Amino acid sequence: MIFANLKNYSGNFAAAEQATFEAARYFREEARHKSFDLSGLDIAAHIPLARALAQSFLGNHAEAYESMNQALRLAEAQPQVGVLVWAQFWVSFCCLIERDFGRAEAVADRAFALATEHGFGFWATAAQLSQGAALVIADPDRAATVIGAGLAKLESLGSRYYFHSIYPCFEAEALLRFGRIAAARTAIDRALAITASTGLIWWNADLHRIRAAVIRGEGGSDAAVREALAQALAIAQQQGSETFRRRAAADIGDA
Repeated sequence: MIFANLKNYSGNFAAAEQATFEAARYFREEARHKSFDLSGLDIAAHIPLARALAQSFLGNHAEAYESMNQALRLAEAQPQVGVLVWAQFWVSFCCLIERDFGRAEAVADRAFALATEHGFGFWATAAQLSQGAALVIADPDRAATVIGAGLAKLESLGSRYYFHSIYPCFEAEALLRFGRIAAARTAIDRALAITASTGLIWWNADLHRIRAAVIRGEGGSDAAVREALAQALAIAQQQGSETFRRRAAADIGDA
């Protein structure tokens, strides 16, 4: 599963999906209770969840939702509350890949409530980030506020990079929607700098797609907008992300 995670983070989604199939081949149900002791997670739930991430990026939407639901069922059936909170958060994240904001918000709400009740501060903050991102269209002002506060909280906890290459993309999109162009530029540039320094490039295609929107908001040339969108499209194609490819292609059609 380490390989599946690394392949997802580095934008090799087909390899990540394949790694989950390999992990499933070696997993044994009778050893399941030991997986939490070894890794802090229930590997039985981790396998379909990592697969859901890859499938969401790849554009295999029906399979992704099936994997999400399987991961939630397995997480709900085991006794560790932390595993359930973790699974709920990552399902909300998968829904954000899909831009299924209604389900992302609903699952993030559950994760936040459970994490808060049981004192999982990191995951409560992570769930808040998903709550904010889910509001990017319905309430962009609140979305930007919630995401900004969540990112600042994670920095105070010493977690500076893990989500800072992803949620600023939603923050920038929200800021654009109510005219805060300079702040959107700051958010997107910071996220791209973090991806360059860490190799966490799984969200790069959408970062460049939103960068194109920032350029347009700044009054940049049509050529500069198209160049950013072409970069978004090229990254999505290189990574095999049909989800991000379609999104970039749609924006190119509107440019």
